[in-house]
Amino acid sequence: MDEHINELIKKLEKIETEVNKGNLKLKSLGFWKIVYEAKVNPYIAKILGKKIAEINKKVFDKRWKWKFRPILGIILLSLISIATIFFYFLVYYDRFLLSIYLPISSFILSASLHPVTQYITGRIFGIKFLYIYPRGIYIFHRSSKGRSRFLFFNASSTILGFFLIRVISIIFFYLIYFLLNVL
Repeated sequence: MDEHINELIKKLEKIETEVNKGNLKLKSLGFWKIVYEAKVNPYIAKILGKKIAEINKKVFDKRWKWKFRPILGIILLSLISIATIFFYFLVYYDRFLLSIYLPISSFILSASLHPVTQYITGRIFGIKFLYIYPRGIYIFHRSSKGRSRFLFFNASSTILGFFLIRVISIIFFYLIYFLLNVL
């Protein structure tokens, strides 16, 4: 086992060297195979976890220039959601614009509120986030103790994100449309 771990350490050092040179293709470097081994073997995770997290964070920082601290990201995404709802009242008189706006706004609300619900759900489960970035929320490190908590968080935030955001945003806009046209 120690021989295998030494081999993995050498591979991680090579991967880190490549990342420092600018090669950010972790899959082709074999990084994710090592991550998988760490996930299935807690002993490997304890030894290599910190180095894996460091490499992952380096790549994340190099790839994503647009990243925000969670509270700032929540504020920005909330402003986007509010603006999306505000624009509804500008176009609801024109049926053609409204027919274009409703599907687009549903997508925007879904994209802007999903990280917010993930953040709220994660904080309820005690998960700390480093960044909110254009593709979602970034978690830099997790303890191996919190694995089941993290899996439950992912499941619950996905369900919450799907039903509360996608379905309710569509229902909300069509309900307002219906109410304004009936009254």
